[in-house]
Amino acid sequence: MEKLRQQLLAKNVNSLKQLTRKFSQMDKDLSGSLDTYEFAAGVRDIGVDMPLNDIVDLFKTLDKDGSGKLSIDELMEALTPPLNAARKDIIKQAFAQLDKTGDQKVTVADLKGVYDVKSEADFISGKKTEEQLMTEFLNNFEPDEASRDGEVTLAEFEKYYAGVSNNIDSDDFFIMIIKARYKL
Repeated sequence: MEKLRQQLLAKNVNSLKQLTRKFSQMDKDLSGSLDTYEFAAGVRDIGVDMPLNDIVDLFKTLDKDGSGKLSIDELMEALTPPLNAARKDIIKQAFAQLDKTGDQKVTVADLKGVYDVKSEADFISGKKTEEQLMTEFLNNFEPDEASRDGEVTLAEFEKYYAGVSNNIDSDDFFIMIIKARYKL
């Protein structure tokens, strides 16, 4: 697993959005999941140097539910290293800042008055409404369109920021970014 993670990083596949895009390219039958063949072909296409039997074994390890299919969630969970306590804590604070209703879900309704889109180019030009931009923001935390429900949970929020966290070595810098972004 670590070998795949390191080779993906070397190929600049280092964010949730990039991994989701790569996953979509690997999903040749557009099923929303990868079978062993699609996974092996995709791993080879991105230039990861692993023997085929290692790729097949890795697929079996990643396929947590034993379905013979690999979902984006299974792949993300395996490729994302765990967050340390300091990063988890600031992410929880940011989530709480957004979750105005306190129901442990962030929705467009929660974002109103907290997430300002009025300075975004698409809003200013009239291309997109405030609600459309807020929905797009929430979609970042729910990359799998098939399971997207418009309600971001703390687990989804943490998973997103775990991916962001991969690109930032310093805890202090990561915390500063989150504090600035969510006005903590």
